[in-house]
Amino acid sequence: MKRFVAGVVVGLVASCAIAFASTSVNHNGLFWNKLNRPVKEGYVNGYADAMRVSVSKLDTLTRPATCFIGRDRAKSFVSLKRSSRCRS
Repeated sequence: MKRFVAGVVVGLVASCAIAFASTSVNHNGLFWNKLNRPVKEGYVNGYADAMRVSVSKLDTLTRPATCFIGRDRAKSFVSLKRSSRCRS
């Protein structure tokens, strides 16, 4: 138990040290505002394509999920697939 607590404390100290040492990130839109219209459209289209690919991957995983992990757990794939389709 002492090793576990020591590991948690070391991990906490290390993560705090990395967080304070890293540069701060401002989310003020400067990068996005510097982009011209075609680049912005390409970014949005690429993101939409990536979402479609993710949904198709879920489609292909639904069938094996029913075989390997049972029908009850496979329902989570189906619900995830439905929720991702609603967003696109």
